[in-house]
Parts: sequence; structure tokens; C-alpha cells
Amino acid sequence: MGNKFQIFYLLVALTSTLISIIVAVKAWLIRKELLGNYNLFFYFFISEALFDVILGCFYFFGINNTLMMDVFSIIGFLLITFCFLKYLKFKTSRYFFIVLTVLVTFISMYALLDSTKANTLDLVQITLQSLVLIFISGIVLYNFSSSKEINMFHSPVFWFAIGTFIYSLIDCVVTSGTNFLMIKDETKMIQVWVISLVANITKMLCYLKGLNKIQKL
Repeated sequence: MGNKFQIFYLLVALTSTLISIIVAVKAWLIRKELLGNYNLFFYFFISEALFDVILGCFYFFGINNTLMMDVFSIIGFLLITFCFLKYLKFKTSRYFFIVLTVLVTFISMYALLDSTKANTLDLVQITLQSLVLIFISGIVLYNFSSSKEINMFHSPVFWFAIGTFIYSLIDCVVTSGTNFLMIKDETKMIQVWVISLVANITKMLCYLKGLNKIQKL
């Protein structure tokens, strides 16, 4: 990997982590409002920043962080999925996504414990998680867009959902594409991950917008 690209990658990664920390600090500053109606979102934002910092430290010190990435992706997946469950209109939809989330979690944990895949990032696991998040956040977005009682752009959850939808869609395309093309070379994978990092920055900016909406309520 060329020095220029490596510097670019590090700058994008640092920007992504920095914005994640800003979101967590913002969430902490308005924690009273968040813990009232958006308690799971509060824990999700704090955990996302913590995970990004830990993974960044692992990368900086040259420690293999693929196991941690798999573990953190499962925890983050569970938190954000359950964040959106209460915003589904129908009980059947909630039960469906609960069952689906548990199923994908078990598949992810099985992949995590598979010794034949030690120290390798499970792209199938990430793709499955992304697909669930695409559908659940997409349904939440549809519910807001079809509601005549709420201005969706004034709703914090709308911004949380659109950030999750954009990131999950891009991440799903990136990870499934990487798996389909059987990209194993670390240098090429890092080049592809830049796209996911940019998507993560977009997601965090949407989260920040949503937190600003809570502050104005």
C-alpha cells in the first residue's frame, strides 16, 4: 500500500473515530433527554465510540483486531436493532424482527466460535447483519414518511434510521462484493474499507443531526 494512500486511509479512519466520539459526547451531554425516551440509543452511541477507539488502538499498535470487530459488530447489531423495534407499527413485525435478530446473532456467534475462521473477518456475518438493519430501518423510515401527524425531518429517530439505512446499505454492498470477488489481499481489503469508513462518517453525521433534534424538543 502506497504511503499516500496509507496516510489518506488513516485520516479517514481518524475522522470516523473522531465524529463517533463527538456523537458519544453529545449523547452524554443530553443523557437526561436520551434516557427518558431513547435510552437504548444512548447506550448504542456510547458503545460505538468505545468500540471505534479500541479498534483504532489495536490497529495503531499492529494487533489483529478481527476478533474484536466481530464481537463489537454483534453487540452493536443487537443494540441498534432493538432501538428500532418500538418504532414498528405492528406487533407481528416486531416479533418477526426479534426472531430474525436472534437467528442472525446465533449465526454470527457460531461463525465467531468457528476455529477454522480464527483471525479472519466474517464477511457473511456482517452482510446478514446489514440486511436486517436495511429492512428494519427502511420500515421505520417508511412509517415516518407516511405519517401525517409527524414531520419526519423534525424527528430524531428519522435521522437515526436514515443514518443506519445508508451505512448498512453501503456496508452490505461492500462486504458482499468483497466476499463475492473473493478479495483476500489485505491491501485491497483496506482500500475497500475506506468506502465503509466514509459511510460510517455519513451515519455519524446523521446521528449527530438526530441528537440536535432531541436538544430542540
